[in-house]
Amino acid sequence: MRDGGANAAFKIMTFLGSWAGIKVEVRGLEKLKNHVGPAVLLSNHQSSIDLMMLGHYMPDKCCIMSKKSLQYVPVFGIAGVFAHTIFIDRTDKTQALKSVEKSCDIINNSGFKLFMYPEGTRNHGHGLLPFKKGAFNIAVTGDIPIIPIVISDYANFYSKPNKYFHNDGKVICEVLDQIKTVGMGKEDVNALVEKTRNAMLECYERISKEVERPNQS
Repeated sequence: MRDGGANAAFKIMTFLGSWAGIKVEVRGLEKLKNHVGPAVLLSNHQSSIDLMMLGHYMPDKCCIMSKKSLQYVPVFGIAGVFAHTIFIDRTDKTQALKSVEKSCDIINNSGFKLFMYPEGTRNHGHGLLPFKKGAFNIAVTGDIPIIPIVISDYANFYSKPNKYFHNDGKVICEVLDQIKTVGMGKEDVNALVEKTRNAMLECYERISKEVERPNQS
């Protein structure tokens, strides 16, 4: 679903990241580019800086599921319209369920990929928050593989609590091997959540250590 408008919006966000002095290294991008067909893409969520990372790895034919409040964030809201983002009002369970059903139809019938933040909200600390099950229910219901994308900690250049850049920095985005869900049922969701989160957390700790500054506490 990405088109020229979405590409332009993602390029703007990528430019903003470069302007802020953020150097980005993407690893395993071929795992996204070479994958044909539907997939559920999951990434950790730290701050609005995440939006600047999207243009570095977001594949074509991909829609994004996001909370409704982000619809009004400058640049992202525009990109969301062009990228056919599915905005969820989590305070309205009926609407949220319809959004999930819509996403299932899109990726199953069109071969599109669906991008989600499984933590459900930004994590202002180190590590990963507990994962919500929505993305995993979608993957299991449609026998759709999960492709995790892990972003290193921003602490080497950005203060999450105070929301300011204290120097230039580096971010590593790493695409992990896909996790197959064929043959799984609802009874397997909890184990799938744990397996995915453990793999992402191990990668997060490893790549965050790589970008950590010597005097970083």
